[in-house]
Amino acid sequence: MNEILINNYEYKWNKVDPVKMVQDQIYFLRLLDRLDSNIQVSLTGKSKWIPLFDVIKNPPNVPISARSILKNELILEIDDDNWVKVRDGSLRIVNLLEKWEARDCYSLAYSGNRSIHIKVFLTHLP
Repeated sequence: MNEILINNYEYKWNKVDPVKMVQDQIYFLRLLDRLDSNIQVSLTGKSKWIPLFDVIKNPPNVPISARSILKNELILEIDDDNWVKVRDGSLRIVNLLEKWEARDCYSLAYSGNRSIHIKVFLTHLP
């Protein structure tokens, strides 16, 4: 059964291939590595922060799921005590996404504390 009916609307289930998702995430992280080599990654949101280079060199066996809700979602949290660094780091990522004409594949959110969250939906990337 690949369909579900909710309020007279029919929805189809989309299966996410975990291997493909990890490949897409690593591809995107490689592109980010070109912007800033000081990026660190938390694979689950509860795990320790790992240098981006180490994640790229030794990709995880399962998709990165830190703070994500959807399986095709990668959340980038730009966090620092210095707001200028947060703003500038966020703008660099957004400018990269805009350069790819990927306006529909991300959203921004302010955490309410000191960080910006950029949600990237990988199935829409080129």
